[in-house]
Amino acid sequence: MLAPVSTYNFASRYKMNRITTQMQRITLPDPETLNLVLPSDDVKPKKAPYIKVHVNTRRASFKKQPTPIHDFINFKRMTGNEILLNLENHNYFAITELLGALHELSKKTPPKHVDWMSHPTTASAMLHLKSKIDCMTAKQLCQVPILLHRFTWMDKEMWQSCEKNILRMLHKYNSRDMA
Repeated sequence: MLAPVSTYNFASRYKMNRITTQMQRITLPDPETLNLVLPSDDVKPKKAPYIKVHVNTRRASFKKQPTPIHDFINFKRMTGNEILLNLENHNYFAITELLGALHELSKKTPPKHVDWMSHPTTASAMLHLKSKIDCMTAKQLCQVPILLHRFTWMDKEMWQSCEKNILRMLHKYNSRDMA
């Protein structure tokens, strides 16, 4: 019986960081040697056999490597066109990735040159953002009005839902941060 358990094992600083997996092999005792009789005065109990667990650490194969947990896309080094290409897959982004992509896109291009409301990629990304406003944390909610202002976004419902949720999370903000 093999049960892989993934652990991180970092080799020396000169070698590549390797991901290893722990293989556990369990050896059960022979059923014939087990004492299945309850102890009584007539029968002396035998010493119970042990279950042996052998642990072996080896380099993980490609299929057994753990999925990365904090694997976010860095949009700061991308151009505006690269951000737009990545925004086509905005349904698979985390909220922080979506906010980061829209924030960097708003910094790359001036809002007067492009009508972002008519652009299909940004319009669908902003609609996705609108559906996620209720799930955002207080810090993420602070970024939404900045994005709406930079994109000169005129969606009244989105502004109102943003306002409603900021008022809902008002207790999370410091008073000096609002000044």
